[in-house]
Amino acid sequence: MTDGPAHEVGETARNLIDVFRSNPFILAMIATNITLLAFLYWQALGGKEERQRSLEMMFADRKYETELLAKCYPAQPTP
Repeated sequence: MTDGPAHEVGETARNLIDVFRSNPFILAMIATNITLLAFLYWQALGGKEERQRSLEMMFADRKYETELLAKCYPAQPTP
């Protein structure tokens, strides 16, 4: 009888479960790292949106300043 890939996957899964049973600290560290990665991803998305809003506000402010400065100078006379 030949052991196939399904047998090897089952054997690996059993070994992994035995490791987690003998040392649950490893499982807790894995869960903590996955949670940290999810939090950092969520934080990066929020920062991206904040930077986008900030840039839009900055360009709107510059446009307003340009319009005000354009009104300060009289129009050049046409020859």
